Amino acid sequence: MSRAISKPALKVPLHALEVDYDSSEQRLEALQEQLAVINQTLAQITQSAAPGTTGLVSVPESSTHATLPFEGQSSFHHETLLAKDAALSAIATSHNSGLNDHVSAVLSSLKNSLAEEHLSNNGQPTETNLPSSSPDSKSLLPVDLVVAVVRAVKGLNSYELMADPTIEKIQALLIGIIKAQEEFDIQRCWTYLSLAFNMCQTVGLHRSSTTKGDPSTLAETKRHVFWLLYTIDKNISLNLGFTSHFQDHDIDTDLFTPSDHHQYRSWDLMTLVTAEFATIQGKVYDELYSISASRASDEKRLNAIEKLSVDLIAVRDKLLAIDVSAGLYADSLHGMAACADFITYSVLTVIYRAETRPCNAMAISSRCYEAATLALHSHLKCFTYFRGRQTHKQIEYVHWILLYPSFAPFVIVFTHAITTASSADLSLLQETVKSLDLIKGLSRGSRHLYTICEAFARAAQVLVESQQTLMGLEQHQDGSLVIPSTIDGPANISLPNVPWPEDTFDSTMSQEDISMFLNDFIGANRSVMDILNSNYMNDTLGEQPRT
Repeated sequence: MSRAISKPALKVPLHALEVDYDSSEQRLEALQEQLAVINQTLAQITQSAAPGTTGLVSVPESSTHATLPFEGQSSFHHETLLAKDAALSAIATSHNSGLNDHVSAVLSSLKNSLAEEHLSNNGQPTETNLPSSSPDSKSLLPVDLVVAVVRAVKGLNSYELMADPTIEKIQALLIGIIKAQEEFDIQRCWTYLSLAFNMCQTVGLHRSSTTKGDPSTLAETKRHVFWLLYTIDKNISLNLGFTSHFQDHDIDTDLFTPSDHHQYRSWDLMTLVTAEFATIQGKVYDELYSISASRASDEKRLNAIEKLSVDLIAVRDKLLAIDVSAGLYADSLHGMAACADFITYSVLTVIYRAETRPCNAMAISSRCYEAATLALHSHLKCFTYFRGRQTHKQIEYVHWILLYPSFAPFVIVFTHAITTASSADLSLLQETVKSLDLIKGLSRGSRHLYTICEAFARAAQVLVESQQTLMGLEQHQDGSLVIPSTIDGPANISLPNVPWPEDTFDSTMSQEDISMFLNDFIGANRSVMDILNSNYMNDTLGEQPRT
């Protein structure tokens, strides 16, 4: 966190504030009197309304269908919805067919787990079943520091925080953003990022000209907080599938200067490289997943994929070249470096996922599948590094490594597994779930991730062991999944024609519904949010259209 600084004064021209003060005060007093009368009347009405009596005014009933938060095509939630429906497609029943009880239970668990997890995300963040630490084993933080942090976080809900932007208030929002990330409250994190961005714009932190007259310490403090916010914004943007707040074309502020102190220098160097990594994440969304990217030519998109993938590996190598041995809390820095491959391959999976386009026959490219498998293997390697360490180190891994990128690689491997009946894919999924099981109690985010992945792995086991795969997809020698072309165009994806036991699985989705979904997703690369808002999916799932 940046050093303490003196609070800069906001200078506003007096002529911009010229008002009739006497008239304004009179109006304010009149409004206050009216509000007092209204409050008194409402209190009398409330006291006179006895239980069981019928009021004259009907109160409108609040809607039970909360508007679900939108997430774009690069998000993990987007991929889980697609994979869930791919699983359902493999076992969906027609009018006169069904599945055995075991398969029924597995798929019901998958569907219910995803529904429960999505509903829980709309509520307040909760931390349950977290391991307790003995207060005697650790030294307590200074009281003044704790009080200052608590006041800063509590102040995020006050109007005063938003009224007059200052560097201290931006720092307070940064604390709130980090806290929201640790609680896996991504929507709150995004809201605080929006507020912080507006303040940065107002005080001009994105422009180099605003720090030229500042003392060096103050200028460096401003640059630190700006680039930390920038880094978080680009990462959350890609994970959620939103355009980022901090746009590169409108930023010319300098990077902060790394400390000369040997204990802090490695931290600063790693933070600067992480900001470079974040810049690439921002370009991944802008050039591959934004609306303008969807309208770009195939040549432009493929060139962007090649450049972004090369740049991503180069930044990873740059981070690994940093000597962190002399840094403060060097163990944490070593842990971050050890897990660089996991984060890199996770983002690389998202890059190669964009190789699919409506005019292409490819569903999942071999490079996307390869990057996804490398990401999961890298996670297992990272987990081995952190498994035997103290609880707070494991929590550090969960919050800032495991949950930092999208966990899309798991969903890509899952989709590949149920399409090819690959036992190797199934084994990788199961090993990943075993690792998540051991850390699921560390935070709300790790429990959320485990619940979804465990349900997918159970479904994959049933489908792979049945050796029944989807029709309409072919696996080429390079490992890519391709929709073969016919005279009439790309072939349709359909379910295997096998006899299922009758009346053992009450599916709300017909074979036609599932096939339509798969052709939209794999064949046309249609946005999952667009599909879920369509009439046939709303009718099938019995949901109200999202707004």
